[in-house]
Order: sequence, then C-alpha cells, then structure tokens
Amino acid sequence: MGISDKKGFTLLEMVVSVALALSVLMGVYGAFSGGIDLWQWMRANKNKGELAVFFARFEQDMANSIDLGDKGFKGDDGTFRMFLANPDLYLMRADEMSSIGITKGEAIRTVEYDFIEVKKEIRRKIYAFGSDEPQSDIAVLDGVESVIFAYYVPDGGKPSLVREDKWEGKVPFDVEISIVVESKGNTTDAHKRVFEKPFSA
Repeated sequence: MGISDKKGFTLLEMVVSVALALSVLMGVYGAFSGGIDLWQWMRANKNKGELAVFFARFEQDMANSIDLGDKGFKGDDGTFRMFLANPDLYLMRADEMSSIGITKGEAIRTVEYDFIEVKKEIRRKIYAFGSDEPQSDIAVLDGVESVIFAYYVPDGGKPSLVREDKWEGKVPFDVEISIVVESKGNTTDAHKRVFEKPFSA
C-alpha cells in the first residue's frame, strides 16, 4: 500500500476542532451575558443612589424655602420655582451684608426643578435674586421616565389641605413628587414622596 496524497481533515480532527470552537463560543457568550447583567445591576443601583441624593437635596431646599409675598412659588406638574434663603446670609442685616460686599441676590436665591422629558432627566437651576440667568444648571437625576409634582395648599378657610396640580402663590404646605425611573432591563420603579415645608413656631 502506498501513502495517500489526499489533503484534508480526518473525522477525529473535525470533531475536536468543532468541540474547541463551541467551548470558546460558550465562554464568550457567558462573559458577554454576565457583563450585560452586571451593567444592568450597576445602573439600577446607581439610579437608587441618585434618587436618594435627589430626595435629600429636595428636602433641604424645602427646609430653606421662604415666602416673599404671593409670588414666592410657582409650579405645575413638571416644573416649579421657589425662593430659597442662604442660611448663612439670610439673617444678616442689610448694612452687615453691604459691609462685606454681599448682595441680596446672594442671601436670597431662586431654585427651579425642571423635568426634561426628551433627556429623561430632572435639572436643578439656581438663580440670583431677580435674575433670569441661572448661576448653576445641573442634572440632579437621570433615567427618569416620568415625574409629577403636586401641591397641597389650604382649602379656603377650612382647616384641611387640597391637592393642586398647579400652584402659584405662597409656598405650599406639602409638595408631592411621583417619579418613575429606569430599573434593571426594561423595567421601571415608581417612587412617591411628600415633603412638608417646615414652619417655625
């Protein structure tokens, strides 16, 4: 018998090469799907952390809110503005402020929360008193599917409060925020919080 000149793979070589290719593909698939799961988990936890920071910031702003007549607050279901006192400067007398070069605009500011639906984010803008140009404009929460602000105000002369979707006037007793944020995969989480305006005795 002579040596064959045929070139090609034997059945055993084919089986081994297919098995090796399958094991490599399974490893790549496992790493890829694990990476996606990790990314989704990190995003969901990032949103939870950002939401907690957002609520804390909002609560602090409500605590520092002040009434300046009947035009101290304006809000609807997706945005609102209110006056804030800078706690370090607000109680200073006008002559004390001017002696150290501080203006009323630094002692009293306006804060605006605005839901930008196309960007899926809530922005917080700070304005100097009487200014229309924001001093700062930052996204405080992203991955937001929807947000609804509601306002609890006195019901005429009654001792009860009524819920309003729009409000302009004095700072409301309570502000309710309903937020739906992105969660793991294509799911969403709904959150609702009510913030009370603190009143001094």
